[in-house]
Amino acid sequence: MMKRSALILLSILLVLGGAIRFYQIGSESIWMDEAYALREAGNRDLTSVLEAVSGPPEGTPPLYFLFLHSWISIFGTSDVALRVPSAIFSTLAIIAIFFLGKEVKDERTGLVSAALLSLSMTHLVYAQEARPYGLFTFLLILSLYFYARLIKGKGGAVGYLLTTLLMLYTHYLSFFILLFQLILYFFLERKIPFSRWISIQAITAFLFLPGIFILFRQFHGLNETIQVSLGQKLGLPSFVASLGVFNFIFPALIGAVVLFYIWKKKVDITKIKVPERLAYWICLLAMVIALLLHRDFTGSTFITRYTHFFFPVIYILAALAVSEMRPSRSRFLGICFIIIAIMSIFAFHSSFPRKIQWKEAVEFLEDRNNGDEPVVVINAIQHEIYLHYRSSAVESHTVMLHTTPEENEEELEALIGQIGDPPSLWLIWPEEYKTDGLYQEYFGSRYILDLSKKYKGIEIYHFVRFNNSDSNWGPSFTEADHSIPGTDLRLNSIDR
Repeated sequence: MMKRSALILLSILLVLGGAIRFYQIGSESIWMDEAYALREAGNRDLTSVLEAVSGPPEGTPPLYFLFLHSWISIFGTSDVALRVPSAIFSTLAIIAIFFLGKEVKDERTGLVSAALLSLSMTHLVYAQEARPYGLFTFLLILSLYFYARLIKGKGGAVGYLLTTLLMLYTHYLSFFILLFQLILYFFLERKIPFSRWISIQAITAFLFLPGIFILFRQFHGLNETIQVSLGQKLGLPSFVASLGVFNFIFPALIGAVVLFYIWKKKVDITKIKVPERLAYWICLLAMVIALLLHRDFTGSTFITRYTHFFFPVIYILAALAVSEMRPSRSRFLGICFIIIAIMSIFAFHSSFPRKIQWKEAVEFLEDRNNGDEPVVVINAIQHEIYLHYRSSAVESHTVMLHTTPEENEEELEALIGQIGDPPSLWLIWPEEYKTDGLYQEYFGSRYILDLSKKYKGIEIYHFVRFNNSDSNWGPSFTEADHSIPGTDLRLNSIDR
């Protein structure tokens, strides 16, 4: 039974953590990764969603997208509706980490862990994204909770199997959590026989076989990129690098050889014991080393969304340290943490905008497009974001990016042939694409730049054709346009 004071404090943390996760959840536009989630979850049925996720460009297991498909079929595809599941799961993770901390030591440890998670800036950010991170955090904490019960002999095998399997089908970073659990098993005092532990892991691996096939299908589509990374970043010989994604089989084979050696030599590794705190830090160090190797393949170790799964483990370690402090010192640290957290949360909500301002850009364009001018958007997924916010049926086209300027120019020539060289048009250019002004120069050679507007992460250009004075295409701009609120609005004088 929980103490009444602990229940009250946990309720306060839950309400506070939930409030900051839901506050202004739909205030910013979706960005590219969220657009991919919407594209895949928006397929007509679950089979189509699974097919869409099981290949590039997606590199994540399908569970979250299958859930999101069912969710948006009920609640729609507004920005708020897309992000609410992540906020819900991130809020539920506060309860889960409390019980994890309580299982590891006591209620005080659980409350400190819950406080750290509820006010965590990292988890606040990813609680407001339509991606798997909120669900992944929730499931990994549940997996660790049932793991702690399992090795203490308190049962929980079914709970551990289920939550670990769901975690694996949510994000491939789950493999790092399994590495953490495996190493921890040998270092902690445990009451579950090694044979039973291996049996549970074998059942989990068997049930995840479909996920392995999906993983290889996804990464096989990215095989060429992986080959370059292996050759250039790791300096592997060309014949090894040419194996691409199949190099990831080697660590599994090495692990299998080590386990076979242990079985063959009858090495009793279950007698290994170290102090509990040291065991946690050894496992954390192993995860860091694994992540550094992951960086060499992807260059993404220090992208927060790929390392945020560390933080629940760090919160538990910090809570264990706090629980052993004198009350006066722990209260002082608690006050300092709350002050820093409040300042960080205030700064987060004050730093608007944080993402590409698609809503504002599309609204600006539609206010000035009379409905006849075609809109050109660079790259297909960005075009889908434009369509997500578009309210009128204005003709729009995608310009795909290619690896060479010549290919890009051919694409532009084909586009002009398709839309018929209109008297005027709009160009939407997301700044994340480094094109060295290719598109602006191309249209600038055929048209006059009439107007440009810059928002965070995106620029809009309006072009009119030379000698276009008799055309009915396009809006009529006046000097009043100079006073439109915003930044970097530029209007060029054109003799019409």
